[in-house]
Amino acid sequence: MTTGPQMQLSPRIRQNMEKILEAQLDSLQSQLKRSNDVLRKTAQSAARTISDDLESLRDLSRESTRDLKVEVAQRRAESQSLLQELEQQNLNHGKIVTGRVVAMILSGIALAGLMAGAAWIAVLSSLNVAAQSVLPDWVRARGLAIFLTVFSGAMALGSLAWGTVAAHSSIGTSQLIAAIGLVLAIPLTARARLSGLGADQSPAHHWPEADIPLPDDNDGPTTIWIAYDMPAPARAEFLGLMKEQRRSRRAHGGYGWVLREDASVPGRLIESWHEASWLNHLRHHDRVSRAEAEMQARIRALLTSSPEIHHLITPRKG
Repeated sequence: MTTGPQMQLSPRIRQNMEKILEAQLDSLQSQLKRSNDVLRKTAQSAARTISDDLESLRDLSRESTRDLKVEVAQRRAESQSLLQELEQQNLNHGKIVTGRVVAMILSGIALAGLMAGAAWIAVLSSLNVAAQSVLPDWVRARGLAIFLTVFSGAMALGSLAWGTVAAHSSIGTSQLIAAIGLVLAIPLTARARLSGLGADQSPAHHWPEADIPLPDDNDGPTTIWIAYDMPAPARAEFLGLMKEQRRSRRAHGGYGWVLREDASVPGRLIESWHEASWLNHLRHHDRVSRAEAEMQARIRALLTSSPEIHHLITPRKG
């Protein structure tokens, strides 16, 4: 009997081993088949699961897309609504701002008109008060009448002139020219002052009553002749006061006023002027104001003696 690797198996044992191998092979094939079936079923189940999941994902994607489209549409509608609301607010704000601007412009125009009207009334009142203040009682009515006539006539002529300018150019051009004229008139009229404001125009009655026995109906011209004796140092001041005296004489109806120096008497100056009648000169006595009396007192204070007064009248008839 042979032992070791070179030992040969008997046919029976070989046959049994082949059967055992075949059985094991069949078992392995059966297990492989079952494994393949299991794997096939698992794969099919997984495929179905994946397909279902993909379908679910598609559905979810469709729903998400639809919801997103709906949300986008809603957001777009909300944005358009917000834009419309903002445009409406801007429009309302613009209307409000425009209304405020128009209200401010109208308020400015109304305020300017109010100030212009107040200034116009103030100027008229000031001119009327000034005219009444500088005029004495005896001539105030005539002076105011002349003032109002000149004022009204100037208004009428000015309206005609500016209307002509506006007709040949434009209203704006005429207003511009008027404004420029007002501005230029400020420096040109800066030195123009109304004299006599604040002076006492009430009658002084400081002249003595005329004791010359002449009838009041003497209608011829009257000449008044006054001689003043003064020292040389007071000459300049005296001449300055005589300029005011000349205006006073003319204001009371005097004319032909002159101031001459007597060549035969050193330091003697002679004032003379004419009045329409003796009656007018008597009225002159009653109309001399307190301001004029103060000025004449200053003249007398410069003299070395009382002035010498002469009245020259028209000769009587017969």
